[in-house]
Amino acid sequence: MGNQYDVIVIGGGPSGIVAALTAKTNNPDKTVLLVRQEKQAIVPCGIPYMFGSLESTDKNVVADGGLNSAGVTIKIGAVVEVNAEKKTCTLNSGETCGYEKLVFATGSSPSVPAWLKGSQLKNVYIVPKNKAYLDAMIKDLEQFKKIVVVGGGFIGVEV
Repeated sequence: MGNQYDVIVIGGGPSGIVAALTAKTNNPDKTVLLVRQEKQAIVPCGIPYMFGSLESTDKNVVADGGLNSAGVTIKIGAVVEVNAEKKTCTLNSGETCGYEKLVFATGSSPSVPAWLKGSQLKNVYIVPKNKAYLDAMIKDLEQFKKIVVVGGGFIGVEV
């Protein structure tokens, strides 16, 4: 088995960051691991501004400095299995990590209804919290003068 941690937080968005920092701040002697899929995490509430005033995703990246200075370990990957009996998590790299406490802070993902005709066509996008995808999307959108936003969530309304 890989490393043993007191707390493992699955998810690197706002909830995961707060959970990891809170665990480490209140228990400085405990080991805390945060597992997230993206190398660079995006601030979700800033996503709409990347299409205008921020001009790029680079200005909307969560800095890891606070987590690092607090002593939180960060692993890039996905948890593909949790064994609650053995108190282990297996990552997509094959590494298995043990834990005492486990926090799921996986956030949300945009979805497209299966019944929505045309949703798989070229130039139809979702707005995920993924820097590489958003970089490509922003570049693609430069060719258009008008866009249509379908969706009334916070990000859709702000876009």
